[in-house]
Amino acid sequence: PVLTSKSFKALEYAKSRVGVQLNEVGQLGGHSFARTYRPSTGMAGSELIFAISKLVKSYVGTQAEIKLKTKAVKLLVDSEGKAIGVKCKSLKTGTEEDLFADNVIVATGGFASDRTEQSLLKSFRPELASLPSTNGEFSTGDGHRIIMAAGGGTVDMEHVQVHPTAFVDPKDPTAIKKTLCAEILRGVGGIVLNRHGKRFVDELGTRKHIVDQMQAEAGSDELQFTIVLSPAMAAITDKHVPHYTKKGLLKGFESLEELASWMGVDASVVKTTVREYNEFAERGEDPFGKRYFKNTPFPDARNASEISEGKLYFAGTISPALHYTMGGVSIDAEGRVLRENGATFPGLYAVGEVAGG
Repeated sequence: PVLTSKSFKALEYAKSRVGVQLNEVGQLGGHSFARTYRPSTGMAGSELIFAISKLVKSYVGTQAEIKLKTKAVKLLVDSEGKAIGVKCKSLKTGTEEDLFADNVIVATGGFASDRTEQSLLKSFRPELASLPSTNGEFSTGDGHRIIMAAGGGTVDMEHVQVHPTAFVDPKDPTAIKKTLCAEILRGVGGIVLNRHGKRFVDELGTRKHIVDQMQAEAGSDELQFTIVLSPAMAAITDKHVPHYTKKGLLKGFESLEELASWMGVDASVVKTTVREYNEFAERGEDPFGKRYFKNTPFPDARNASEISEGKLYFAGTISPALHYTMGGVSIDAEGRVLRENGATFPGLYAVGEVAGG
């Protein structure tokens, strides 16, 4: 209730305090109406991070100090059980120091990038440990560990979200770190095809549903699929598509034959898939349960005028990847960490992906 009831205030905060206007609204996976906000100037995550980083750095020298290449290795707790700081270790010199504070806020992210044998991922979801991840190298559960070692509780640690669409980079297809194929690409109407060039799922289903269908579809084969967008869809995602295209993760095609050749499938199959999808959209009925058809129809390559302004289709190879650890440190509605017995841990807060429940 706190998250949902105060979400609009968070949008206002982003605008007035952080300086990022989230003024575009989209309908994404699992949604019954448009309710995801993003900026018109760029991609939501990067815009927010850049703006917040700039804001934080403005306080350096007066109200803040930033320590780079420094790892928090232990939570400092006084004799009364209150968090009073952290023990840090320099990754450059190996020296340790104690940093004291009235309150400690842990914002260290999730644990989906820890591949060590002692990782939280292997402890709670070992069957997912071989999947690639969209997370950075920082996402190793360090914050969880120091809080757990001090007696902090955790909740829902087994709930690890697998995102259905992460790009497979043709330059490094086996890379364990993947670039997220933003959900907005499906939100604007992108379709997902299997290795035969056919649809098999409602592209706007929940992430779990799409991943489950991908795994069933692939069987013992590689978990690789193709996402396809039209020029109208690409025009709406005018920050995402150029970015992904520049990185070599999306590619433009002038015909379905060219697209099918790139996929290594029969062109007649892809043509039938696109034609049927347009018919499903027109009728508002879909064998895979899709109810929301955005920016249809896909253009027909037989009409030469439709490709006069550029590429007819945009496509990229995608695969499921670890994305978000839903569980984490136990907190109350104010973000205060809870001990294993449910009591408040004085002086200690957790925010973001490190928190669960």
